[in-house]
Amino acid sequence: MNEPGIRNQQILVVDDEQDHRDLQKETLEEAGFACFTAASGEDALKVLAEEKIDLAIVDVRMPGMSGPELFTEVKDSYPGVAVLFVSVETRMDIAVTHLKSGALDYLVKPVSKAELIQSVNDALEKQNHYLENYGQQEHLEELLLHQSKALENKVREVKALNRMFSKMPVLGVKSESNGVATDQESEPPGTN
Repeated sequence: MNEPGIRNQQILVVDDEQDHRDLQKETLEEAGFACFTAASGEDALKVLAEEKIDLAIVDVRMPGMSGPELFTEVKDSYPGVAVLFVSVETRMDIAVTHLKSGALDYLVKPVSKAELIQSVNDALEKQNHYLENYGQQEHLEELLLHQSKALENKVREVKALNRMFSKMPVLGVKSESNGVATDQESEPPGTN
């Protein structure tokens, strides 16, 4: 069950019920994950500020800051952190709302060890793909910006050269009139 690249990631379990926190932490640590816990949304924000968290498992209903309120803070301040919701609430409309808002999964308590590990693995894999794509997109945007600036500089150089050449008389053009060759100044093309 050890998947390369996923086990070195850190998980934050946020639940106001100590039994649930401890059980999830134990399960995740047995599976090889580094795990932190928080009893409230406020405590979770402190952990997020101090640690590099990859995934937060968040209880929906907590006193003080609720799970959805914490999720909003996480999305705004820590966009690289994936979120799974855990709740005793079985209503599908609530689960769908949270998933549509960007949570990667919604688990109903009690959660089996196997279900928790599978959901965590799936969420981390999705988040890794998202972060890879996001990184590639940022790189392409930076490259496009650099290329655009380089192109703007070349356009300015060409315009400057055109202005310079348009002010220069063209010398040394021979024209024949009545069989006699004479030197004549001519104007650059396009200035008539």
